[in-house]
Amino acid sequence: MILPYIIVAHLIGDFLLQPKNLVDWKIRSKWGTFVHVLIHAVVGFAIISPFLMNGYYQLIYIVLGVNFLHFWIDEAKINYALSHDSKAKPFIIDQLLHFIVLIIAYLTVLNIEFPLPQTQFYEIYTAPKTITITLVVILVATVLNVLRFKKN
Repeated sequence: MILPYIIVAHLIGDFLLQPKNLVDWKIRSKWGTFVHVLIHAVVGFAIISPFLMNGYYQLIYIVLGVNFLHFWIDEAKINYALSHDSKAKPFIIDQLLHFIVLIIAYLTVLNIEFPLPQTQFYEIYTAPKTITITLVVILVATVLNVLRFKKN
């Protein structure tokens, strides 16, 4: 149940909230990568906040662990990309590593139930249709963002 939320957080942080100037800053300095990961953490905590407000504090460790690894994956990608001509290969490997980390994070809490109160907000928040629509909107926005980025 928690996997779609951490995927949504990842997609928002890596694509929707990563403008070209942040990408350039990441290339020039680890501080850019740190700010990028900080944005990821804020988004991650915002996305899972309904679970945190209902006492599922172990998810704090998931967000922190995912973001710690996110920093080092991005730094490795940047270092590799700077010394090679190919930009597509490091990007694909970077995203695969991020999703492997997300799946491992999910597997660490796989056997834990995360029921939320039966209020209208939580019913909408956890509805498969809501999650699917959110993922589709983010993926479309991501594709458009990547196409725009390739033109520049």
